[in-house]
Amino acid sequence: MALETVEDTSQKHRLEKIYNDYSSYVKNMVIKFYPDLVNESEDIVQQVFFLVIKYKEKFLNNPEKVVKSMLYTYTNSVCINHLKKSNC
Repeated sequence: MALETVEDTSQKHRLEKIYNDYSSYVKNMVIKFYPDLVNESEDIVQQVFFLVIKYKEKFLNNPEKVVKSMLYTYTNSVCINHLKKSNC
């Protein structure tokens, strides 16, 4: 699911802003807390923002502070899933 699937222009702009504002935050979090996943950090950022688009209503209807908290949670979840897959 890509940003191009979002039809509403205002939603698309808001999602782009979230990506631009927080993609570095997500990547840095991966690097800091999950050093074994440094080489996969770009993929993880993409997976996190795939989820942002998939669950866009949760992100579009909340203030920045909540968005950042949700990104933290999503990033941890994606990282944990990567670690589980690599340890199987």
